[in-house]
Amino acid sequence: MKNKRQNVFRRVLCMVLVALLLIPCLPVSASAASVDLFDANWYASHNPDVVRALGRSTSALRGHYNNYGKYEGRSPSAVFDPKVYISLYPDLKAAFGTNYAAALNHYINNGLAEGRKGSAYFNVSVYKANYQDLRDAYGNNNALYAVHYIKYGQYEGRNATSELMQDVTTSFAGKKITLKSVQNGKYLCADGNYSNVPARANRSAASTWETFTVTVTPDGWAGLQAYNGKWVTANRNKVNTPLEATASRLQSWECFKIYQKGSNYYLKAQVNGKFLCVRVDSSNAPVQAYAGAASTWERFQITVILSPNQQNMVNQARNLLGSTNYNGYCQKFVRVVGNKIGLPDGGAGSALAAYNSWCVSKSMDNIPVGAAVYFRSKNTKSAGYKYGHVGIYVGDGKVIHALATVREQSLTDMLSNYNYLGWGWQAGVDLR
Repeated sequence: MKNKRQNVFRRVLCMVLVALLLIPCLPVSASAASVDLFDANWYASHNPDVVRALGRSTSALRGHYNNYGKYEGRSPSAVFDPKVYISLYPDLKAAFGTNYAAALNHYINNGLAEGRKGSAYFNVSVYKANYQDLRDAYGNNNALYAVHYIKYGQYEGRNATSELMQDVTTSFAGKKITLKSVQNGKYLCADGNYSNVPARANRSAASTWETFTVTVTPDGWAGLQAYNGKWVTANRNKVNTPLEATASRLQSWECFKIYQKGSNYYLKAQVNGKFLCVRVDSSNAPVQAYAGAASTWERFQITVILSPNQQNMVNQARNLLGSTNYNGYCQKFVRVVGNKIGLPDGGAGSALAAYNSWCVSKSMDNIPVGAAVYFRSKNTKSAGYKYGHVGIYVGDGKVIHALATVREQSLTDMLSNYNYLGWGWQAGVDLR
């Protein structure tokens, strides 16, 4: 009987070990002190003299780098090259000169967090901007992006040097948006009070005629419906003519792709493959789909208009500014605000419990207005570390949260006392 129990235990243990081996080996945490930038394959391929002398064993190569290579200015991996790093930044050149080991320590302890470029092959800010899956996984822990690139990204062909143009069309499905030209700072307007007037980027503020509802077709193209119920068209069967909100049906000339590159957006017409362009070298020029490449005149900022629930969440949070009723109970504050707009309690007894239950993304990019924003205090002995901290994102980089009083504070300022964990929806209810 004893042997039978032992055999069962062994089989269960083997199953657990196999399951663990099947879990993807993605880095999940890293502190500055634990960041390992050494890549034996890279070091061997870029240092043939070391290979001739010591061979290709990882331990021998790592030993050479630790004892000699980092002082000689050799690159440990595609992520970091001390000579390039120092040459890129005058402050580092003045501080370190040719002290390559000091440059390595600076990059690990400071440079990565500051978003500095570490080599000709790796820019952590670009790598983060290019891949939503990594932002969702790693948030603002820049060290993890470096580790990921060394272990996986370079072999997956991921781009860590130049920002990618990414198709984000479907992310705007069903949303109301405004389009603001980056070049002149004006909103695109359909001028619906007039008949067949060209669309122009000429309004300083966004109102009804500067708002468009996005419908995404089954094959992934966006139609922009103006306040008059008409579709914005690039004027079918015509060349280099202005946009107009005149089409009664959504067809090919009314279809656009929406691309994102960094913080900017670009729209490309389906039929002629041209980008929407705002000519700022001529006064009040209409917007046209005629640019062959996405450059300065083709850049837009897109703002999603809030849903009633999002706006109500913000309004109710602002109504409680200055209240002293929630001192030490930040999750209660968020729950009460949610209750006021009809959300259920959800059952989370602390901010950390809410984060574990309802976090949607660990990224700080594109946090939706009305979302709960989760933190953890940097003071490991505080309640804000043990139970976490939470507030409500109200837009423009601001959070309303409860400390001794309910206050509105910039996300940037909060990061001086808290580590950002991610964002989610109170009780798991998406307000958009």
